[in-house]
Amino acid sequence: GIGGVATPVISNITFIQNVGTLGAGMWSGNNFTIRNAVFIGNRASNGGGIGFNNNASTVYPVIENATFVGNYAATSGGAIYNLKNAQTTLKNSVIIGNKSGIFNGTGTATDVHNSLVQDLSNTDQGNLDATNVQPEDVFIDFAHGNYRLKHGSPAIDKGSNSIYTGNLQTDLDVSRFKRPMGSRIDMGAYEYGIPPVISHLDGDIFSYIQGGPIQILDQNQDAEVSDMDSPDFDGGHLRVH
Repeated sequence: GIGGVATPVISNITFIQNVGTLGAGMWSGNNFTIRNAVFIGNRASNGGGIGFNNNASTVYPVIENATFVGNYAATSGGAIYNLKNAQTTLKNSVIIGNKSGIFNGTGTATDVHNSLVQDLSNTDQGNLDATNVQPEDVFIDFAHGNYRLKHGSPAIDKGSNSIYTGNLQTDLDVSRFKRPMGSRIDMGAYEYGIPPVISHLDGDIFSYIQGGPIQILDQNQDAEVSDMDSPDFDGGHLRVH
């Protein structure tokens, strides 16, 4: 994971299966913003996903449009762990399917806006009641690690454009989809959208972005797809013939 006391803006990043004592995915002791980020399967004694602590002064970390899923803390804060002097703001985010959600130590707090957070039912500030909401209600395929929003997910169109501090004209979600796809931003790191379907491509060449989902439709079931740039389909140009 990441640790430090700088004041960065970190965006479009995934923290996956890190292991540590405090804040396995990320541990910080200063002000920073993390945006369009995914925390998956991180494990720690405290703060599986992310942890904050500053022994000397108050820090004000901001987390926006993040998805926390499958994170584990043996003691507290499966997703987020505030230890000392942390006044955290969580916006437009999804926290579900973790060992536990948010832990606030003495003198710390998490100000939650327009988010879906396991174990929280208060709907003030645009938040959703997470009572009885399961990961399967939110994601396309929770069991197999597809954490994009499914059709009908409660997180679709429930974020707030006005509290998003990035650039909605140019920003992409963590899968490099345009954000927002409609008039209102979604909760979490993934913007809901249907992958483009490309058909009737025999003999054609097209480009795609690395990591960007796409469907190739061959109605005659006779096409072969080859990567013109490398053998691993990592973005660039494909030929369908």
